[in-house]
Amino acid sequence: MRPDLLQSLYSSCAVISRAHEGVDSRDCPVRRLCPNVNGAWGEWGPFGPCSATCGHGTRSRIRLCNRPPPQGNGLNCQGIDTQKIPCEGPVPCPQQGQWCPWSNVIQHCSHQCGPVGMGLRTRQCACPKPTYGGENCAVPPEAAAHAEYEETKRNSPEGIPLPPVYAIEAIRLGQGRWEPCNRHPCPYLKFLKTDEEQYLIHDLQVQRFEDAWAWSAGVPAKRYEPVQLRCPPSRLSRVNVFDKPGRFPKAHSYWTRSLPHSANTPSDAPGFPVHNTKTILVEGDRLTIRSLIPEATGVYRFGYEYEPGYFETVCFYTVYIEDSIWNLLYGSTFDLTCNALGLWPVLQKSGLGSWSTYWEVKLDSELEDSESESHWWYTELMKQYSKEELAKLNLSTTGDDRRGEQGTGLTLWDTEYRRIYQATPSLNGRYTCVLFNAVNDTYNRTFITDSFQLSVGQPTSIGVLIRAWCVRNKWNLVALLVIGVLASVISGCCLWRRAQNIARLEVFAKEVRRARRNINLADLDAKVD
Repeated sequence: MRPDLLQSLYSSCAVISRAHEGVDSRDCPVRRLCPNVNGAWGEWGPFGPCSATCGHGTRSRIRLCNRPPPQGNGLNCQGIDTQKIPCEGPVPCPQQGQWCPWSNVIQHCSHQCGPVGMGLRTRQCACPKPTYGGENCAVPPEAAAHAEYEETKRNSPEGIPLPPVYAIEAIRLGQGRWEPCNRHPCPYLKFLKTDEEQYLIHDLQVQRFEDAWAWSAGVPAKRYEPVQLRCPPSRLSRVNVFDKPGRFPKAHSYWTRSLPHSANTPSDAPGFPVHNTKTILVEGDRLTIRSLIPEATGVYRFGYEYEPGYFETVCFYTVYIEDSIWNLLYGSTFDLTCNALGLWPVLQKSGLGSWSTYWEVKLDSELEDSESESHWWYTELMKQYSKEELAKLNLSTTGDDRRGEQGTGLTLWDTEYRRIYQATPSLNGRYTCVLFNAVNDTYNRTFITDSFQLSVGQPTSIGVLIRAWCVRNKWNLVALLVIGVLASVISGCCLWRRAQNIARLEVFAKEVRRARRNINLADLDAKVD
């Protein structure tokens, strides 16, 4: 564009206020005063210094939109005005450590198998490691509490795998966790070993009659009193066999009050479990009888079904009512019941010595005599032998000797009932069924399975007997009376009907005789004429 033309575009138009100065005014087009110029980028400047004093940073440079700058309605420059490139500081920065993921492997597991294995799971402060003076990995805020909890368990062990000292230190630093490990079933023997059988025999031998009456200071409870039975967890067979982790994974404990089917039932046959009722409360190895009633008496056993179909008794208790009374009529027949059949699985366990049973009787007529106590029906029960003992006995003795060694051959089923055919007042007294166990030469024990006071009434007069018989058979007498009345009514009706028939026949006979007499008189008159 020519300079003179550009000058004319930028010159001001004349105004009236300057007319006295001799300045001429004229109209000029406004559009010629403001041209449109688009902006354009200038050259890039040099890169500046690195932004980081250590480690990684950036360097930047700029350019301006000034060649030319935008004028009028011209467009701004298009694109970026800043460029950045990475750079390295003069020295590396300190790197803080970060925790790596937890290890997939648990170290130092306490057990190779079973349900209680515990071990240490660790992690490393190496993702990344602390470098160039950087800090170690941050300890989680809950690590100290976890370490204190595990250390508290170490001070009061309860038979569970506890973390060692180095594991607690790793937990405190956030490097470790005490977790389950190797919890898979162990291979195990599905039968009891010899030493385990000895634990069972020992537990059965230390059982005492008084253990059933712990709540009443060793004294048998009265009717309607509470009774609590508990099998101590310290029993050797529980600690070393059935409660031992991994020994019998399928083992479960329960109480039983059921009777074996017969004397041929093996000692390890499971019984029917005792369940909670209004009278009985079962809580693990504790059984509570809220109110002692006849339905709650019997032999209670606590044990373990360690394999399906195999049960071993650990504790047993005989429960009866001390103040029970039997009232009988004079001359009646009754059975003395020992209620001892529930002890058969215990009695037939070999290694418990010999067992005998008898009735301890103290008659009222002899109460003043302190030595009047007598033992009725004393019977030595059939002895039990293990397979090894039985094989040895068969090889070393003759048949007669074997019968002698095995005792009388009678079982609890043979001695459970004793029948009295005629009750008389002379039999009144205290009757107690006793099982005597001679474990060895220096140790024996006694168990009572039932005890009651027998009371037989005095013989009564004929009138009282007749009255009692009528009361006892009143409905039969009512039926007999009804039948007699009906029979009398029917017989009366029959007799009345027969009398009517006889009377009718007599009237007919008289009429016949009268008719015959009239006929005879008529014939006689005819002959006379």
